Amino acid sequence: WKVAIPTAYCKTVIEVAQECDRALMAFIKGQLLVMVLLGIIYAVQLQLIGLELGIIIGMGAGIASFVPYLGFGLGFIAAVIACLFQFGLNWTYLSLIVGAFLVGQAAEGYILQPLLLGDKIGLSPLWVIFAVLAGASILGFVGMLIALPVSAVLNVLFHHLYDYYRSTDLYKGRKQ
Repeated sequence: WKVAIPTAYCKTVIEVAQECDRALMAFIKGQLLVMVLLGIIYAVQLQLIGLELGIIIGMGAGIASFVPYLGFGLGFIAAVIACLFQFGLNWTYLSLIVGAFLVGQAAEGYILQPLLLGDKIGLSPLWVIFAVLAGASILGFVGMLIALPVSAVLNVLFHHLYDYYRSTDLYKGRKQ
């Protein structure tokens, strides 16, 4: 690849590519942190409810949350089935499980992803929410999956483009 890049731009292109790589790695680390914390949130709540398989279901839901709504869906279904086997058709326990998963979804959507992921990839919480919603509306489910990594790379590229613009004569007001 280095051979295909013009010599005058080689250093800059490699620098931008390395910064994009760091942003994507930060996204992966942030996503792993979100998954673990979400698993802990689900597991603690399910254990407090008294579900015997609460830790396993909660951590499994956290791990599966890498795919949006998959962790929620699988964890919720597994928790309801475990609840039915353990407590029978008890509406109190079923409503507690529904509440636990709603709390988990709220924590993920409004606290964990915007603050942890956005901070790691250099986006504000508002931009994180906007990126996920825009990705979902443009490409649906696939858009939700790739919205944040794409936003991280675009953020790096726009910062470099803006820095380049600020170094031009046009920005400095010099006539050519």
